[in-house]
Amino acid sequence: MSIENREKNVAYSRTFRIIRSLYCLSDKAVLDVGCGFGEYLRFFGSGSMGITTTAAEIEYAKNHNLTVLFGNAELLGDVASQREFDAVWANNLFEHLLSPHAFLMKLKKLSHGRTILILGVPVVPKIVSLLSLGRFRGALATNHINFFTYVTLRLTAERAGWTVAAARPFSLKAPSWTGWLHRLLRTSMSSP
Repeated sequence: MSIENREKNVAYSRTFRIIRSLYCLSDKAVLDVGCGFGEYLRFFGSGSMGITTTAAEIEYAKNHNLTVLFGNAELLGDVASQREFDAVWANNLFEHLLSPHAFLMKLKKLSHGRTILILGVPVVPKIVSLLSLGRFRGALATNHINFFTYVTLRLTAERAGWTVAAARPFSLKAPSWTGWLHRLLRTSMSSP
């Protein structure tokens, strides 16, 4: 897929629009781990930064006035410790990491008490036969080395020191009361 098509898909993504609005990401300094060409990064607030391992992606992002550094997601401390971020965005990355638990623990050490973490992770449904539906097609992709259910993803984040405020598919329109609930949870998301 071309870079332009990737950017267009993100710009018109209803799911991304919901998440961005729900967590006010347009107003936050966001660390985009595994940012690729910066297709999400361009929608985050001032002070946002991306990390990728591909020189062509860094060059493209810089040519589009985005701050993108070379760095390995699993060696985050070397790159990200220079700044504080209000949010961490890791979309379609977690399932590829050699050590997702260590990654979450490093992020926790680099975050301040109110940093929110947003992981975009395909999950294996409770009813395994649902994997044959297109909606779950990514859960067992051949380049994934980690597989999560709703429960294991939540436990992995909690055991790494994160307080889980929400774990749900964002592709469905949320009932009107969830905005209020998420704002309430967002004010109490930091863990001691």
